[in-house]
Parts: sequence; C-alpha cells; structure tokens
Amino acid sequence: AKPNTLPPEGTGLVLEAIPILETVAAESETPYTHRLIGDAYLEIGLLEAAKASYETVLALSVEGDGRENRAAAQVGLANISAVEGDRIQAEARLQQARVNYVLSGEDDRRKQVERWIGELRF
Repeated sequence: AKPNTLPPEGTGLVLEAIPILETVAAESETPYTHRLIGDAYLEIGLLEAAKASYETVLALSVEGDGRENRAAAQVGLANISAVEGDRIQAEARLQQARVNYVLSGEDDRRKQVERWIGELRF
C-alpha cells in the first residue's frame, strides 16, 4: 500500500485563513485573536510561530480575566513541548491549564487535561 502523503483534511482552509488572522492579530490586543492564530500555526506545524502567539496570549491576558484563553494557550504550549520531547515542560503547562480551567468552571476541559497529564506520565 502507498503511504498517504496528502495533507490532513482542512489544512488548506487553515493555510488560507492564516494571512487573514495575521492581519487581524497584528492590530489586536485581544488574547482570543492571538489564540486563534496560535492554534492555526500549531495545526500546520509552525511551532515557533505558534509558541510566539501563545506567549502573546499569556502576556495580554491578566490573571483573573480570560482564564479560558490562558488555559488554551497553555495547552497549546504543552503540545509544542511534547512534540519537542520536553515532557516535564509539557506537564507543567498542562498543570497551569488545569488550574485555569478549574478557576473558570470548565470541568469538562479540566478532566480532559487531567487525562493528558496521566498519559504524559507513562
């Protein structure tokens, strides 16, 4: 059988959306906008660009405000750390996300993050 060399379904749409998101993010101080572009970069494998966007989310969102965006950025950074082989940093980021999901009342997401933490430990 031949290996599947086609890009994942939806990648083309992400590639089309990135220039638009970059334009919006360049003029935005909204954490959510930077989270979206970080997610898009991560999806297509642009890890350094994703990392920069997620760090911007953390810088723009204050502790008590925007916990969901902070948590999502921390999960994104955990994914990057895991891909880079840094399981300790990945777990630390997931623990931070877990706390933010607890404080924002996002119980389903908290449970999901706890499952990921458990998987990292094996």
